[in-house]
Amino acid sequence: MAKIRNGEGEVLFIHLGGDTSVPLAEVVAVLRADLAGYGPNREMVQSLRAAGKVKTIPGGPPRALVLTTSCLYMTGVSPFTLRRRGVAPYVNRLEEDTK
Repeated sequence: MAKIRNGEGEVLFIHLGGDTSVPLAEVVAVLRADLAGYGPNREMVQSLRAAGKVKTIPGGPPRALVLTTSCLYMTGVSPFTLRRRGVAPYVNRLEEDTK
């Protein structure tokens, strides 16, 4: 997790794999890639792919789909690892606040 300060405060970034990081605030959902072929997930992936908004991050077969406000990333990083990367800063802050 990287923090970058801008004129409005801190922006937290989550690393999705390879050389790709996105602002944490833009992440809408993290889904298991094996569920992409079923029901509404399948329709969403097909629609985004047709619109040219699916980006595959090199580094192995996709294990997670990361839906952001601008596109869908397919990454070899597991959904569990991505969750841990996204939640860890908040858990650490809560622990510091309770001391």
